[in-house]
Amino acid sequence: MKGKRRPYSNDTQAIESTIRESGNSDVDISILVDTKPIAYAMLCSLLATKQLTRREFEKAVRELEELTHNFNRNDVSNVRLYEDK
Repeated sequence: MKGKRRPYSNDTQAIESTIRESGNSDVDISILVDTKPIAYAMLCSLLATKQLTRREFEKAVRELEELTHNFNRNDVSNVRLYEDK
């Protein structure tokens, strides 16, 4: 086995060195998903299927706003609910 070299050993070291020095080896990614619209849609669905009263719905929306510290730019108070007559 004289003269047999390990395949890719030098190439691997060179590649690792290149990556390590490129500035791309340590990447932090932050993903924020706003789930408030989903929660609001669920509340609307519960109201539409009469699983919540209007009073319970309004209380739940207020509590949702408090929990999220009014983070959303959309003003929920401007939403109009249409009821079947």
